[in-house]
Formats: sequence, C-alpha cells, structure tokens
Amino acid sequence: MKRLPILLFILMPAICLAQKKESWWQRGREEQKQENANNRKPESFASPFDESGYYLQKGGSLILGGSVCEILGAGLAIAGASQKGQDKSDGVVIAGGVIAGAGLIVQMVGFSKLIKSGEVLRKIKFTGNGLSFSF
Repeated sequence: MKRLPILLFILMPAICLAQKKESWWQRGREEQKQENANNRKPESFASPFDESGYYLQKGGSLILGGSVCEILGAGLAIAGASQKGQDKSDGVVIAGGVIAGAGLIVQMVGFSKLIKSGEVLRKIKFTGNGLSFSF
C-alpha cells in the first residue's frame, strides 16, 4: 500500500509530459516562453477551419486527460477497497472517488470544446452549387 502513492507521484507527471507534442528538453528556455505565448487562444483565426481545429485539439486533449484521471481514481479506489483491515483504507477510497470525479468534470469540459468545434463549422456559409455542411 505504501508503494501506490509513490507510483502515482511518478505516473502523473509522466502522463502530463507525454501529452506535449515535442519533448520539453529539446527546446531552450526562450523557445518555451514563445511556445507558452503561442498556446493561448488567438484573438482572430485565419479561417473558421483553423478555429474549429483549435477547439478540436483542445477537446481531445481534455478528454484524454479526463480518462487518465478516471482510470487512476478507479485504480486507487479499488486498491483502497482491497485493504479492508487497515485504518486508512476509507481515505484512499474517498481520494480515488474524488480523482475520478475530477476526471469526469474534465471530460465534460472536453466534450463541450468538441461541440463548440462543430458549432464553428456550422456557421460557415457556402454560396453556389448548393454546398453546405450540416452535422
């Protein structure tokens, strides 16, 4: 049981770092500052497809992170439930439930980003030849 928190402290940063596109040690400090400035939502997009892609990427990342939190929370709750005879098993089960709940909330935010991506595409008006997108 003592190994589980240590394992979680090792896995959580590894999962967070794995979501970056390029590895953080390959860039210099100035490039990281530039990347942080570029990760913010732009004030205006070049086209609606760029805006839709932005929301689609953010939504997918949030859903992936929420799924990881739910899996870790469920594993923690199961590990705590299997330790019935110990005093701190109830706290571990509660902590697992809280982590899984946080993952669920993050997933809901991710799904709202995906819906917003579709709404941006729905606003596109095509003229001529009767072409239109409908979702």
